Amino acid sequence: MRATLVVVLSVIFMAGLCGMAVAGSIDSPGVPSGGSGMHTIGQLYNYLNSGTDSSIPGSFQGPAGAPGPTVKTLEDVYQDIKAKLGQSTVSAADVKSGEKFFCTLAGRWGVQTGTLVVPPTPTTTPTIAPTMTPTPWTLNSATCSATSGWTWINSACWSQAIADSVSWNKGVGDDTSKTGTYTCNSGGTLKSRMEAAVAGRWSEICTNINGRAITTSDNGDTGKAYISAIAIADCVDGSRDIGETIAGGNWVERSGTLNTWARASGHTAIPAVDYNDGNNEFNAACSGDFYKDTSTLSPGINYCWAAACGNAAGGVYTTHGRILGGESCATTGGYLSSYAGDDISFRVVARP
Repeated sequence: MRATLVVVLSVIFMAGLCGMAVAGSIDSPGVPSGGSGMHTIGQLYNYLNSGTDSSIPGSFQGPAGAPGPTVKTLEDVYQDIKAKLGQSTVSAADVKSGEKFFCTLAGRWGVQTGTLVVPPTPTTTPTIAPTMTPTPWTLNSATCSATSGWTWINSACWSQAIADSVSWNKGVGDDTSKTGTYTCNSGGTLKSRMEAAVAGRWSEICTNINGRAITTSDNGDTGKAYISAIAIADCVDGSRDIGETIAGGNWVERSGTLNTWARASGHTAIPAVDYNDGNNEFNAACSGDFYKDTSTLSPGINYCWAAACGNAAGGVYTTHGRILGGESCATTGGYLSSYAGDDISFRVVARP
């Protein structure tokens, strides 16, 4: 009875299995489903070794052909990537705080966060170069001697050039109390006007003398007939200081006015020699034949106007300008103040 029951149960179990097998399809369900694709070993190697990214296929793809000699093996991937990752030398203390990095050091494998505190870069304030105020050019012994055509003698700066064939003044007859009308050229600097006086560029010193405009065409010898010694000397510093009339009722008083004017700080003048030869400028100027002409402006040896009016001997008080001349540098009053002659000349002296 029992044997019969076992056989029956076995038959029923097998029949059930056969029924299950027959109920399902034994054919392939179809092509690989979408999303089942995977990267290849070669793509994995390239990503780890050089960062080359690759997209994956939408579904599983079989090999295109038999394996070749260029296919990377798992051992290739392991050894090459390990050699690269093993070069890591940084730790969290080396990386800016909050920044992520991958660490391969023993005991610290994986993504790490930096802890290095980097101080903020200070804002650099641009350096502004200070505006330098140029040192004004000051007339003194050093600057005088460094100026072409000028010599420092007895605390004054004397021009080395003589301008001859010029008048003491213009348009006032023989009256040495009258300086004539003239307008100073305020352009340039004291130094540039001093250089102009030596070079005979009269237009850079005076723009108008006795109603005549003085232009560049009047420079040099051409303009000597139109300029006056007192106008050029008075305007070298850029301003007219003496006025149109020299104060004084006679030649002695007017000579004193000129002497004071010539000595005034910041003024310019023709050579300052007072009426009685009493100041040192006379001796200093005459020493070593200083008044001998050595300039191309006036060849030869000429007389020079001095800052005095009249005749040192006391004659012709109102009509003669005083001049120095000759190798002896003697005083003389032989020419009218408004007369221009080859032996009547002047030098300019600038007072600091």
